[in-house]
Amino acid sequence: MENNKTIKIGRLLAKVRSVKRLSQEDVEWASHISRKTISNLENDEQIPNLYTFGKLAKALGMKPSDLLIEIEKNTNYLLVIDQETEEKD
Repeated sequence: MENNKTIKIGRLLAKVRSVKRLSQEDVEWASHISRKTISNLENDEQIPNLYTFGKLAKALGMKPSDLLIEIEKNTNYLLVIDQETEEKD
């Protein structure tokens, strides 16, 4: 089994946006990032650079560092589940 640990933040961005009851259009307006780019980011078709990441965090009402912490927490959780699955195989 291939050991590919890619951090995908798109789902987390979409989850945070949903929890905060924001539409992609709301985030577009607050961040000045196009809705198409937001969609691409949420679908992991694009990776945000630091500038874009900061603008997204601000549009989501978070500090970039807090958003990074959320990503790290979710990534660690997913890695544990992945490791448990590999051990069963």
